[in-house]
Amino acid sequence: MYSLTITNKPADNKVINRLGSSVKIFLSDPIELDLKKKYQMRVLSANIVFCEPNITSTNNLFSYAVNGITYSYNIPIGLYGIDDINNIIARKTIAQNGTQLFAFVANPSTSTTIVYFAQANTYIHLSEDSVMNILGFNTSGSIGGFLTTTGYVETSRSAMLNTLQLILIKCNITNGSYLNSDQSSIVAGVPISVSTPYSQIQEKFIHPTRNNIFVNRIDNLQIDLLDQDGNALDMTKGGTTPTENWNIIIDISEYDSKNLL
Repeated sequence: MYSLTITNKPADNKVINRLGSSVKIFLSDPIELDLKKKYQMRVLSANIVFCEPNITSTNNLFSYAVNGITYSYNIPIGLYGIDDINNIIARKTIAQNGTQLFAFVANPSTSTTIVYFAQANTYIHLSEDSVMNILGFNTSGSIGGFLTTTGYVETSRSAMLNTLQLILIKCNITNGSYLNSDQSSIVAGVPISVSTPYSQIQEKFIHPTRNNIFVNRIDNLQIDLLDQDGNALDMTKGGTTPTENWNIIIDISEYDSKNLL
């Protein structure tokens, strides 16, 4: 049996993608598998920081109007909870108008969002690229303008702050698995067991999936971390800062149909 620990920490024998979610390791001592035997690979454990951005360049606009004057602001790309969104919008509106115009509050019983307006004649504009979209609001029009004094508006649909539902682990030496209807090399799925941004997801697989290996000589090994739709994860927290570290432990062992555990 061979046991390997794969990390995205830079090293001379690695090629790591810009997002920090793909690692190709070149082995100094290639693994030679017996041609007369069958081998399988298992993912035994995974430690991954929950940092996939839910606000990106496609949905980070916050636009509002006060007494006919429109202001816009692009929220920095990153992973946000509703309190984080509330705080950053409050700071920006105070800087632009001298007061906190809006307060965003979650309604946990319905997974909706409530926006409180501090004054009348204030609108929040809605669009496809607005942060209001993931908070559960429509993608066009505006809210708040009908208010003659202070008041609030609640969404009619659920907020979608946690866009990452499952982390898929892909490996280049196996085949036979499927992602939706397409054949792939997915070797494991890591459920999102945390909700706080930048928490550590720690998964130890009790009954790890056995994946057939289709090569007899392993001189390189590539691991990719993907979201549930097959897109590469962004371990940079949405920016150009050093990536968050992750590691997985795999084993390669001879296939034994009499002992599958």
